[in-house]
Amino acid sequence: MTNTLKNKWVDYVVFGLSVFLVFCLLFDPYIELPRFVAWIGRWHPVVLHFPIVLLLICVFLGLTGKKIPKFLLTLAVIFALATAISGFFLGKETGTKGDLLFWHQWLGGTLALVGAIWYWLEISQFAKPIFSKILQVVLVGLIFFTGHYGGMVTHGEDFLALPTEKRAVEIPENPLIYRDV
Repeated sequence: MTNTLKNKWVDYVVFGLSVFLVFCLLFDPYIELPRFVAWIGRWHPVVLHFPIVLLLICVFLGLTGKKIPKFLLTLAVIFALATAISGFFLGKETGTKGDLLFWHQWLGGTLALVGAIWYWLEISQFAKPIFSKILQVVLVGLIFFTGHYGGMVTHGEDFLALPTEKRAVEIPENPLIYRDV
């Protein structure tokens, strides 16, 4: 198999995942997932940190003027898209989405799609360094805000707030992990 054909296959995967993510986000109210697909969503908290780290490494390399290995960027983008899709699946398990989950979902989807746009820009012959730098800075902002909303979804709205009350010295019989422990 030629190297060009291998690269095209990866490009098709990135394109297909991007289109599927856009479809999921736009038609969210009309989608009902089978139980197995919904179960895949439960892997979202497990896999989400990997693409974040890969994207941040790619951004660091890009903003410091170093060459970004294509394999690293490809892996980061594919995992970011898969993470956003699994997060969408996980979000479908909730009855009604609150504001935090809504914003986390849309910011996460946007983050993955901006990563895909950066990928397409890097592999195209139209790549301009200024556009790549802008996308890299936008990605850092999206990672921050998406993570912030994700943290509030999982740990409560005041998770990153400074503590205001002293915690109990004793742990209650049936503790709530993030409140009591």
